[in-house]
Amino acid sequence: MAISTFMGLETNKRGLTAQQTALYTVGHNISNANTVGYTRQRVNLEATHGFPGVGMNAPMLAGHLGTGVTSQSITRVRNEFVDKQYRQETNNLGYWSQRTDAISQLEDIVSEPSEYGLNASYNDFYSAWQELANNPSSAAARQVVYTKAAHLASSFNYMNKQMTQVQANLKSEAINTVDKINSILEQITALNNQIKQVEPNGYIPNDIYDARDVLIDELSNYIPVTTERTYSGGLATDDSEGALQIYMVLEDGSKQALVSAEKSGTVQNYNGQQRELYGNFVATKLTLTTVQQNADGTVATDANGNPVTKALTSSEQFEAIYGITFEKSAATESLTATETTDANGVVTVTYKKGENEIASVTGGVLTVKLADANGTPYPGTLDPVTNKITLALDAGTKMEITPTYDTSTPPKLIGATAQTLTAPKNIEASKLQDNKGKLESYFDLYGTTNGTTTLEVPLKYDVDANGNYIYVNVERQTVADTANQKNVLHVSGYFSDKLSDLDKLANEFANAFNAIHSQSYGLSTDGISNSPTNLDFFNYASNTDASGAVLGKNFITAANISVNDKMKDFNNIAASDQNNEEGNGNVALKLSNLKTTAISGLNSASAGKFYESMLADIGTEGEKAVKNAYNSGTLQLAIENRRASENSVSLDEEMTNMIMFQQAYNASARMMTAIDEILDKVINGMGRVGL
Repeated sequence: MAISTFMGLETNKRGLTAQQTALYTVGHNISNANTVGYTRQRVNLEATHGFPGVGMNAPMLAGHLGTGVTSQSITRVRNEFVDKQYRQETNNLGYWSQRTDAISQLEDIVSEPSEYGLNASYNDFYSAWQELANNPSSAAARQVVYTKAAHLASSFNYMNKQMTQVQANLKSEAINTVDKINSILEQITALNNQIKQVEPNGYIPNDIYDARDVLIDELSNYIPVTTERTYSGGLATDDSEGALQIYMVLEDGSKQALVSAEKSGTVQNYNGQQRELYGNFVATKLTLTTVQQNADGTVATDANGNPVTKALTSSEQFEAIYGITFEKSAATESLTATETTDANGVVTVTYKKGENEIASVTGGVLTVKLADANGTPYPGTLDPVTNKITLALDAGTKMEITPTYDTSTPPKLIGATAQTLTAPKNIEASKLQDNKGKLESYFDLYGTTNGTTTLEVPLKYDVDANGNYIYVNVERQTVADTANQKNVLHVSGYFSDKLSDLDKLANEFANAFNAIHSQSYGLSTDGISNSPTNLDFFNYASNTDASGAVLGKNFITAANISVNDKMKDFNNIAASDQNNEEGNGNVALKLSNLKTTAISGLNSASAGKFYESMLADIGTEGEKAVKNAYNSGTLQLAIENRRASENSVSLDEEMTNMIMFQQAYNASARMMTAIDEILDKVINGMGRVGL
């Protein structure tokens, strides 16, 4: 059977079109060679069905004749396995890099070894007492003691203030990080819904995929995430990547949805497979929480015995983090908002969904029309500043109605939006993956709680009826302060622990120092009258009842440690263990020896050794964080290079492809010319024999 004379034209026209598409794709790659997050694209060329086709009436030919080429699809050159590796290592790096930065700030605060740090202040303080021991009656030596003591106290105060400030900054950064996460999730949701609109038409939105992958890479810096593909339906092909469900991976391997869509209940048969179809994607809103405490210090609990939580505030006040609340929002719906004014000038704003009235506000008073199955209107609140309405719906969900205004002055109400938020799910910080992501690093550094408290009976330094201290031998008497017993929240966190250690050091050191100093003697002004005694060198903050009566003395902390104002009279500085002995420096020597004296409250170590152990831990943790950050960074870089070798644009390769496709295009064009010459001969040259 004869073959159509014009068949070659169609075959080579397809070649021209396919090579042209490939050239355009090469041009797109070259144009985006320096675009962050861009993935190299390629045209998947595919031979078209041969001639003749299969059938009873198909003509018989010597062979199956090819009919050309078509550009089957344009896809990204992407390796999902490498992407997962990259995001996992980015997650590790996020944790250790943030921990490195925070501990580095702590190292700057303690500034050891240094001639200006707390250790140097201790050495100067003890040296001053040694000098006083050598010259007990010297006013100059006593002044140096007072000055060095004031400097030591201010060093404690400074360290506490700076560490507390960094801790507060960590909380602010944690809240800001959650805000960033929420923004990323909203952007991924919007891209997912765009993809669901494009793919069913048979197109592959590669550039939208790239934008989404950049956001997922950024998200993995903060929290551990995993993804699942969904099918868009319609004409979506196997090359389509589909919209992605985004999950946060918890410590036990379970997953918490971050970006998700519900199954629509409809399936579509694609290549013999039944594939679920999904509705629009929505983002989950994350909020950091802390526990609510009752007046007695216990943690408030719900009917199931779970801690009642509240949102973490951005104030500098310490609030231990309990966990994260996950609140999934439905797609935003548009409402109509109409504004009317009665004869008395009272304004009423009515919000409707279609023909159904949801709520109205008359003269600043909210009336809810949306009701439950029993016809009872849902409870609601009105924000008088923003005019936002919040309705408490069934099953713990809530609806937020936000009015929208134009840009005129004053603004004119033009409509409203409604968003339904599902009942929030709170996940404890302890259930998050360890050492994964910046957010977990903030938790570990700042301080978290498991929502439990311990009833503690604080000790106080007792006083007699006249307000004088009670002593037993040379130790201050501490008694159980049962009247002021309180519940103490369990908190763990690196900065919280270090602040506690610093308070412990200040308290135990000052107690040991005061116990000796208060039992010793200062310098008599005339050498005859009794020398001053029973004076604390470091101040205690008074602990009084409601009437102002002194109950005792509170423990000293790094924040409040200070030198007793009575020490400004240098004669009150005790150096002697006997009354009216000017040259007696036994106590001054004993106080200077506190540098090496073990204190039971400091794990039977001296103040200096306890502080050294604090520094050693800071140094060790800092070194560990730096090493792990370096290792994670090195691995991430190696994976990134491997990913770039596949994903990124190589100009040399694209130039090679450009020449290849250009020559193939030229060859197809030359074939078109050859076929044209054949047709010219057939049409204009045949049948002319004898003319």
